[in-house]
Amino acid sequence: MSNKIAVVTGASSGIGAATARRLAAEGYDVIAAARRADRLQQLADETGARPVVLDVTDDASVRALAESIETCHVLVNNAGGAFGVQSVETADEDDWQRMWDVNVLGMMRVTRALLPKLEASG
Repeated sequence: MSNKIAVVTGASSGIGAATARRLAAEGYDVIAAARRADRLQQLADETGARPVVLDVTDDASVRALAESIETCHVLVNNAGGAFGVQSVETADEDDWQRMWDVNVLGMMRVTRALLPKLEASG
């Protein structure tokens, strides 16, 4: 399956890192994207993935990711987080805004940026 490109966001830990490992084991060329460069480099050393520092809340960062790859066969939009653990009545609105920006708008940004490459890959 050489030359099949898989992009995994949120790849620096947890489900994203596990997914990147599995896809690499399955023969994909993995682009591991996340905010934490040190963890991405560890994953890259282990799997051969290409590390890309990415902030899904930043349009320029997402655009740079999209421009850095020629094609994309698989996109695993895993970047996300839970911020704040308070109940609704005491919740910090900034935490909720950050969750929305990362979990919803971040997924939309990355999908929109890579969709033409996904569609072109068949």
